[in-house]
Amino acid sequence: MKLMQSFTHFNSHADAPYRLLCFPSVGGGANLFRAWKALHNVEVWAATLPGRGRRIGEPARDSIARLVDEMTPDVARLTDKRYLLFGHSLGALLAFEMALRLRELGLPSPRHVFVSAFRSPERPNPNREMHRLPDVEFLHELRRYGGTPDLVLNHREMMQLLLPTLRADFKLFETWRYRECPPLDCSITALAGLNDSVVTASEMEGWVRRTRQDFELQLFSGGHFFIHDSHEDVIRLLQSRINCYREDEILVSPAGADGARPFC
Repeated sequence: MKLMQSFTHFNSHADAPYRLLCFPSVGGGANLFRAWKALHNVEVWAATLPGRGRRIGEPARDSIARLVDEMTPDVARLTDKRYLLFGHSLGALLAFEMALRLRELGLPSPRHVFVSAFRSPERPNPNREMHRLPDVEFLHELRRYGGTPDLVLNHREMMQLLLPTLRADFKLFETWRYRECPPLDCSITALAGLNDSVVTASEMEGWVRRTRQDFELQLFSGGHFFIHDSHEDVIRLLQSRINCYREDEILVSPAGADGARPFC
């Protein structure tokens, strides 16, 4: 498959039975998922959004609808193999909206959607709106989010280059509004950081209403960017869920003692 504008391919498991399509957080690039090439039985494809990576010369988009529109042709090409979606923070919203768009187009549904560090979509944003803040206040709030090294935050020239993309990314989800729609026909795993002050685990519980299939909420050590702090644990979870799939069905064990229906 030739190079795509919207995605970067991080491993060569062309014979893998699944594809994992990953969507990054605010300001994040495809390299956020480079280490995930160690996953087995899955091709890892990471979204390369405008304004970063090899697309650094393009203006960042500030509309979820426009961004999903632009990415849809590339994603549609990747649905010729069984696939899963993963998104962290802003990326979780993109993964959810992409799943809805693919359903509207009558394309194959993802086998699984992983939503990481983003509140359930019907909940209003409880945090301070950032994309309109003056630079000093914007940078202060950015430190609270975490994920951006102090070396970068303290580098004035670098931050001047990054600020337009960061502001546009915050505008993406701060101006987005949920529209009522039927639940997805695939399982959802929500991932939350135990010490995340931006999105709490309780704010993610509502994702259970966004699926007709199985749902689970998994907690990890760390803050909003626990996918770095608990990298190995996140990888283990992904690998275990990928391994649960056999051809066209999810392998599910009998209900546990508490009546819950675990994924494997």
